[in-house]
Amino acid sequence: MQEGGVEHLVPEVAWWHGIVPGRPLYLRIADHYRRLIQAGELRPGQFLPPQGQIMEEWECSITPVRMAIRELEHEGLIESLQGRGARVLPKTPRAGS
Repeated sequence: MQEGGVEHLVPEVAWWHGIVPGRPLYLRIADHYRRLIQAGELRPGQFLPPQGQIMEEWECSITPVRMAIRELEHEGLIESLQGRGARVLPKTPRAGS
């Protein structure tokens, strides 16, 4: 099993997963969910998949998954609810908009 297992995918599929050579795995995971949120595929109030499912999909340990979730929290895209998961937050207008 490879760390971040999606690297073995064909280039077209790798691109869809947001794989950028040399980019840390947690940022690639965050990029993937950021795109889903921005595209409206994950809407406010919906939950990201459970951490265990993300680990299986990306063939990685819990550490990069948790780091990706923290990254998205820091950006204000999601909130973590203990025992429930990570929920997408409503979009808030940016200052000056």
